[in-house]
Amino acid sequence: MDQWLGGRRIQYHHYHSNTHEVLGVTKGNATILVGEEGERLELQEGDVIVLSAGTGHHEGGKQR
Repeated sequence: MDQWLGGRRIQYHHYHSNTHEVLGVTKGNATILVGEEGERLELQEGDVIVLSAGTGHHEGGKQR
């Protein structure tokens, strides 16, 4: 599977100034870059992360 649910993959660093975001992996795995320094998180099936409003993030590689 090479897409996010809904088909949107945002591949540039961005943030939401007034909205929290929840990301979950339903199948396979994903790489997400978060924070100002772009810390790489390797997520596996079943993982969920919550990004507070203002947290920079983007898709850091193809899902496998």
